[in-house]
Amino acid sequence: MINIFYRIVGSKRVALILDCIGIAFGAVIAAFAIEEFLVPCTILDGGVVGIGIMINSLAHIPLGILTIVFNIPFLAVGSRQLGKLFIVKSAFGMTVFSTFLQIFAPLRNVTNVLGVVRLDEARKHKTKAKEILADIPDDTDKETLKSLKQTANAEKQEYSQLKKLRWSLLTNGDKLSGSKTEHLQSILQDHHDLAVCYAMKEEICRLYTLKDYDEAVKSWTDWFVAAKESEIPALVKFAEQKEKRLPGLAAHAIYPISTGKLEGFNNKITPSYPQCCKYSYPHAQQPLICLNEE
Repeated sequence: MINIFYRIVGSKRVALILDCIGIAFGAVIAAFAIEEFLVPCTILDGGVVGIGIMINSLAHIPLGILTIVFNIPFLAVGSRQLGKLFIVKSAFGMTVFSTFLQIFAPLRNVTNVLGVVRLDEARKHKTKAKEILADIPDDTDKETLKSLKQTANAEKQEYSQLKKLRWSLLTNGDKLSGSKTEHLQSILQDHHDLAVCYAMKEEICRLYTLKDYDEAVKSWTDWFVAAKESEIPALVKFAEQKEKRLPGLAAHAIYPISTGKLEGFNNKITPSYPQCCKYSYPHAQQPLICLNEE
């Protein structure tokens, strides 16, 4: 790449700077994609990053630190074969990549509160099932063995149900069918933290329907207080991040322009579509932007 820039600008120093800018830009995009798409959706990447994602999921060691640690041996070996300039640029790209993994990690936690709590609850059931099976003595009688295996299978079923519960949690409660609502409520009854996060999500939907600014400020403030008092780490972090945007959140009561009522929870953007001289949400009553004839 540096040779291409050199032919264009005629200066090796400028070409090197442009090359580093390109490396940094690519590293930032890659870090964002991993933290905001792969990790929240539990999709593995290949190589060092894939190993880092697995260890991060199991041991909760920051992915940025793992990436640096795992890449150091490759840099050491490569320094003897590929030259100093290549190693310097590789180290630069790795540093930028790892740094932005750390920067984007809190955003991932904020935008996926329900997902984080849901997976934590699911892992508890999976771990409990393994512990039950591992603690069965060799001399256990058949009836007790059968009972313990049934208990372990019940834990595995709870794990499976929680893993499949994503869309029911993210969908507005009034849009769920009767059977799905009943199924969801039966699971929430047995999982306190998940039930709290779901109730807070539903309350956010209500806050976005408010039309009075002062009432919105008070309601959002109460929501932040309740979220912090829950002592659920993911929800507390979400509240701390969103509280900084209180004026903008409350302003929705006056200017109802939004990229989705579940902003921060389902991280989805409802696309707008053009209608002649205006842009509006599908099924919305008022246009987002109206171009005046004046």
